[in-house]
Amino acid sequence: MTSKIRETIQSIVRDEIADNLREQLATQKNEINTLIIQHLRQYQQQQLQQQQQQQQQQQQPAVVPKPQPTVVPKPQPVVVPKPQPTVSQRTTPLPTATASSALSNKIPTVDIKQQTALKFVQSGQVNQAFEYVLSASDLNLVIYLCENIRPTELFSIQPCQLQIPVILSLIQQLAADLTTHQELKYSYLYEALICPDLSHPSVRDYLYNVLIDLNKKLYTYVQTNPTTTMAKRFQLLYMASQGLVQKILQQRATPINQISSSK
Repeated sequence: MTSKIRETIQSIVRDEIADNLREQLATQKNEINTLIIQHLRQYQQQQLQQQQQQQQQQQQPAVVPKPQPTVVPKPQPVVVPKPQPTVSQRTTPLPTATASSALSNKIPTVDIKQQTALKFVQSGQVNQAFEYVLSASDLNLVIYLCENIRPTELFSIQPCQLQIPVILSLIQQLAADLTTHQELKYSYLYEALICPDLSHPSVRDYLYNVLIDLNKKLYTYVQTNPTTTMAKRFQLLYMASQGLVQKILQQRATPINQISSSK
């Protein structure tokens, strides 16, 4: 994406959305409230089902296995250096130090996963690195990789090093909890929203669902934390995301031949 395209999108976020969103927010607010209520009801039903299952399990007699003697090995210290985030044309973090040969018995699983992700980045396989951490079902691992790669440099390299499914999955996982690592998540979400190409219908459909969920999370945070320092920034991010939703809806309603003739 050229700088001109980036400036155009940012201009749309600043100008067009600010004018149109005020008229749309009343209707959209009701729709988002409905989605939030549905989500909360589903969550309450899940909690109720879990409580019922726990009660049933407590009523069943527990089978206590005969304890076996265990041998606790003497723990050995593990030195895990924290790499400093750097991004070159290949988005390469600083190399990690090699552990001492005397500390080679066992390395915690989380450290192995972190090292694996950094090895992907060091070899120029940035997309594979994010695929690896996103598929690990561990948000802390995703945050660890994000902390070691600057989002502005990651998304400024063209063509984008991340594939569209990876970008959308990243948006979903970062938006899951907006109460932690807020600056980092805001920076990544802002850059990620600029990247997707809306010209492909399959991308539009998947992105639409991701943005609806993102808007719900952003709206919930702003409504419940209106006085926090991040509330205004998340509000701007919400407006930008809502602007993309409106563009997707407009493109869905525009015939294909009309889009082609306009190009």
